[in-house]
Amino acid sequence: MKFKGALSCLAVLFAILFVACSSKNESKTPGVEEAVSTAVDAYLYGYPLITFDVARMQQTNVAVPDAEHAPMGQMSKYPPAEPGALVCEPLEAAVRGR
Repeated sequence: MKFKGALSCLAVLFAILFVACSSKNESKTPGVEEAVSTAVDAYLYGYPLITFDVARMQQTNVAVPDAEHAPMGQMSKYPPAEPGALVCEPLEAAVRGR
């Protein structure tokens, strides 16, 4: 059901982008190349937004926080880090001067 909402949002985004990109002083309809270009632009812009929103809904659809999921506005409970563990190897290498 939430996926249908995401798809309908994407369809509305395509429609708005198509209408916004068309010029009002032109009376001709867009050609195939322009329509494909507009659709590609809308897909490249809209798909990451929809994917991120779906992932957010999946990660926050719980009542109690656990190791991987938490309700909106709460942090997940990660296991404690071991002393001396590398958090980010490139950052650690930059700090050590490698």
